[in-house]
Amino acid sequence: MTLNLDNLTGREIKQLIRRGILDIMQNQSLPQTIEDTPEWQKHKHLKGQEISIREASRKYEIPPKTISRWAKRKIIRILRDDGYRKYLDESCVAYCAEVRSARGGSGKWLFDDNGLPYTPTTRPA
Repeated sequence: MTLNLDNLTGREIKQLIRRGILDIMQNQSLPQTIEDTPEWQKHKHLKGQEISIREASRKYEIPPKTISRWAKRKIIRILRDDGYRKYLDESCVAYCAEVRSARGGSGKWLFDDNGLPYTPTTRPA
């Protein structure tokens, strides 16, 4: 049996999963780390390049406090901390900037606990 999921609501899809008709986790490949995401793949050539928070803020037009918060949450890797300045992995900064740009605005959850782009969920029926 083939299902067309395009016309189903989230609630209907959840019901199919509960009834055992649909097994989403086996039928689609979900990213497990940020390096599995298409957003990070665009910037993988920057991996290992150091950039300070101030430089990253200017280059990617993101407030330094936001970048610091992402580093504290370990979404952005800190490559070096000389006690005065933190140097970040630019590929992670570019990844975060890409996700932020796609979502637009501020005051939104951009990343889940694993650093992957946050997907809003609806309350169960």
